[in-house]
Amino acid sequence: MKTYQITSSAGVDMGTYDGETAADALDAMARDAGYESQADAAATVGAFEGTVGEVDGAIITALRRLHAETMSSWSGCVDTAGIADCGERHDAAREERAQDASDAADAHWDRAIEAVEADDLATARQEMEWARSLAAEWGDSSIETQAIGLISE
Repeated sequence: MKTYQITSSAGVDMGTYDGETAADALDAMARDAGYESQADAAATVGAFEGTVGEVDGAIITALRRLHAETMSSWSGCVDTAGIADCGERHDAAREERAQDASDAADAHWDRAIEAVEADDLATARQEMEWARSLAAEWGDSSIETQAIGLISE
């Protein structure tokens, strides 16, 4: 299975879709819009005009795996952030700050992956740098460092 970036002739990013071929990706986009297939969509609104380009699936797959791995680490961070004084008391404010940082890091990861899919590597690197900064502040940023290495290759 490959991933394709679909862009209209007007330059509108229609999204990324998986398929064995570009035609399969167009079918997936049409189904996402409520049609049975690209042919069904073409019969209703006209033939698709634009570009369908293959995205490097290996990098996207690796980034998604790293994203899942780091969010698991963030979950552990949030779960333990409120523990204070060897478990004698709960620091709700610190736990809330950890959750906010986790949510922000997750959003940076999402935007970085979207940027890679759109072949905007400068934005992807910047988003990942912000995610790395948050991770470093709360513990371990080694996963984000690996992701930056993948994006920079």
